[in-house]
Amino acid sequence: MPVSWLGCWAALETSVSHAESAGDRPTKGHLPKRGFGHVAVLGMSQRPIHLPQERRIAPSKLTGYLLHPSNSQGKAAFFQRMGFSLENWPALQQALLMHAESATLIDVLAGPYGERYILSGPLLTPIGRVPPPLLTAVWMREHSQHWAKLITAYPS
Repeated sequence: MPVSWLGCWAALETSVSHAESAGDRPTKGHLPKRGFGHVAVLGMSQRPIHLPQERRIAPSKLTGYLLHPSNSQGKAAFFQRMGFSLENWPALQQALLMHAESATLIDVLAGPYGERYILSGPLLTPIGRVPPPLLTAVWMREHSQHWAKLITAYPS
């Protein structure tokens, strides 16, 4: 069951309080476990890491993967039912960028190449489906980059 962002924040504050009373301050290398992985802390600020404001979606991620009938592992059928198409891939690109603005940050996972951000929330569709389908999207910020790229998206 996904942990709400507010729930993670409250748990993080508790962990930080306990660590501070013991004389330790949590650092990015020592993250308290929450939800699917870690809630990362930026140094001494005690502020959670947020998905970077600059986000990029490679057209090939949409045309060669999410909307491609053979390569999408069934995701293309979902997106097509929602009104997205291979011919109009920019519509899905825009919807995913809007999703990243409004979705709930479920988790931040630190890995060898960077941080992965897992978001979940409603996806606005070209057909105006009500209620909108719930989508989980995974974004990644590589250590050497200041922007995040879309890794995958799938129905929640």
